[in-house]
Amino acid sequence: MRKIFWLLFLVSFTINAQKDSVRVDLSNPNATLYTHLYFLQSDSYQPKKSAKTILGLPEKEAIKKVVRIKKVLDGKGLYVDFNKVPKNANYKDTVRYSSYGKYTPFPQRMPEISVEKIENKWYYSSETVAKIDSLYNAVFPWYVQKIQDFIPNLDIKNCGP
Repeated sequence: MRKIFWLLFLVSFTINAQKDSVRVDLSNPNATLYTHLYFLQSDSYQPKKSAKTILGLPEKEAIKKVVRIKKVLDGKGLYVDFNKVPKNANYKDTVRYSSYGKYTPFPQRMPEISVEKIENKWYYSSETVAKIDSLYNAVFPWYVQKIQDFIPNLDIKNCGP
């Protein structure tokens, strides 16, 4: 009986430890994009952690911006292929930005959205932060925004039989 108790205890402890093992990581473009999107998923929703991918804004405004970035990407059908996003902390886009630490995940379809290296961390670029509201308004016209305000987010996984 004691062995079963300890086995169950260790299994539950391991599961909780795995859930908590994901942390805010801004060390490279891949980690920053992953942090942003992971903490806005329904099963790991922690927008304060996602907002850390934006530098220099108050937390409430940064949360609004990261949610809008994700909605724009989703609305445009753009999904990040993490196998293609660089994991190099010193990445430099030599094609577009020469000696500048900047990564644009969708250079043809959404060049306005990028991450850039500031000191030793990667954040959404100031250009992205400045343009996200107009991008959001272009993807979601005012009448769609009003409908979204009245309809709660649905968890599609729980809608079936």
